[in-house]
Formats: sequence, C-alpha cells, structure tokens
Amino acid sequence: HLNKMGMESWRRHVLLKDLPVWCGSIVRKKCQQDGEIDVEKLLTTEKNKSHYSRIGPLTAEEASRLEPGVAFKSPTTQATDDATSTENQNEELYFYPEEGHVNPVSAVKSLRQAANANGVKFVGGIQ
Repeated sequence: HLNKMGMESWRRHVLLKDLPVWCGSIVRKKCQQDGEIDVEKLLTTEKNKSHYSRIGPLTAEEASRLEPGVAFKSPTTQATDDATSTENQNEELYFYPEEGHVNPVSAVKSLRQAANANGVKFVGGIQ
C-alpha cells in the first residue's frame, strides 16, 4: 500500500504533481513454480483495487513495443540480452502502467524553491 500511496502523493500534491513522468514500468520476474503462491497476482485482482494494475505476462514483442530497445541482464551469464531472450527462460514480463519516475535533482530544486518562497532559510556548513 505504501508505494501506491506514495505515487498518489506525487499525483495530487500541488508542489509535486508536475515533476513525475508517468510512463509505466516493465518488470521481468521469475515464473511461479508449481505450488507457489503468486502474491503479486493476488494483489492485482479486480477485488483488490488498492494495489497496482498490471498487464501480462507479455510476449517479448509486446514488451519491445512498450519499451523500444528494452534489454535485460541474463541471470546466468550477466550478458545483456534483448527482450526476446526471456521467452526461452523461466521468466515472465509484466507492464505496470501506473509507474513513473522523477528526476531527483529537479524535485529537490523545486521543493527548495517552494520552501524559500514560504520563508524557509537553508543554512549550510553546520556540523
């Protein structure tokens, strides 16, 4: 719940809402073995709307359309493989459309400017 709540803060807060780039995220994960419980699947069902939505498992071609040039480190060789190599392994690709990223330098600059505008004074060199 905390990560989802954190993303909602970035979406709603007046000082933060213009900083994120909402582009989604492709995640490669190991396939569940027989008898293992897929916790993520339980958290992304229709009944549990408080968690992430996800799309997948994706084919390598679908992942490449969402993220052109996607490449992963092979877990066995540490060599970079294109997305098509994951189909021959015991892995699955998922797309999380609600994910985004923030440039931390821009975020800190924006927050400092807002703090200064509200009377906050930053003092440096104090130990």
